[in-house]
Amino acid sequence: FLELLGETHRRYRIRIYAYSLMTNHWHGVVQTPDANLSAAMQWLHLSYASWFNARHRRVGPLFAGRFGSTPIEDGAWAYSVSLYVHLNPVCHDAFGLGRRARQVEGRGLRAPSEEEATRRVAALRSYPWSSYRAYAGYCSAPEWLDLETVLSRASRTRSERQSAYRADATALLTK
Repeated sequence: FLELLGETHRRYRIRIYAYSLMTNHWHGVVQTPDANLSAAMQWLHLSYASWFNARHRRVGPLFAGRFGSTPIEDGAWAYSVSLYVHLNPVCHDAFGLGRRARQVEGRGLRAPSEEEATRRVAALRSYPWSSYRAYAGYCSAPEWLDLETVLSRASRTRSERQSAYRADATALLTK
């Protein structure tokens, strides 16, 4: 999928700022200077489904429904959305962050235990199917992933951007 995402970047001139792959869908923050998002996503999803189905001798769709998109006009929103995308793999019941728990914690009615917070952060840091590890400085980014546009919102000082991004992500998981 990631190879095809890089190819989508090249074929359709989309800018890819963040991604997170889930079991039956994916989240991404992309920009389409040529207003061709539908064509790009159709090519990506069809290409991946064709490859996956042939490899595993199966038929049918892989993704849960059609792709959806929400326009983001302001770069500040892109920062918040990138954090949402990156935290998605650990925001479920297994980490005490199912829908109800997120509502309760979001209202400040319950803070996670230190053990829960540690498990969440460890899972986020080790999740290989997201661009978070590149944002946080744990691995290098593929050439097609634009980190600087979003990271520049984390700190004005270039040397502090990755640590500031890590701190913001950690704060959202542990508060």
